[in-house]
Amino acid sequence: MWPFVRRNADQTWFDRGVEHMNQANQAWVAREFRGQAADPASHYREAMACFQKAIDINPNHANAWYYLGSTCYSLGCQHLSQSLLSQAISHCTKALSLAPEDEALQVNCPHIIDCAKSSLRAL
Repeated sequence: MWPFVRRNADQTWFDRGVEHMNQANQAWVAREFRGQAADPASHYREAMACFQKAIDINPNHANAWYYLGSTCYSLGCQHLSQSLLSQAISHCTKALSLAPEDEALQVNCPHIIDCAKSSLRAL
């Protein structure tokens, strides 16, 4: 008999968010570099909703906070949204506070925070 493996609901939503974020990135490349009429914004919004659902289930999911921040940053830059850029800073700061030992977050979060701050100053 195969063992039954139950995935955590927060990880399932996180994985769905990553899928949507990947689709958004592919749509952005198709639009920017291939001239195709792709709209990445809807995928970014879906990704944000999935990451938020993962956070609602597990508020300590540091990677979900980071990816939510990264997605807010990407969408905020596309739409010149001060609100989304501010959210990116807040979410990445939260991710860092939850996992201060995570090396990837220690590199990626400050980068998103710095870029979001620069974008806010430019608006």
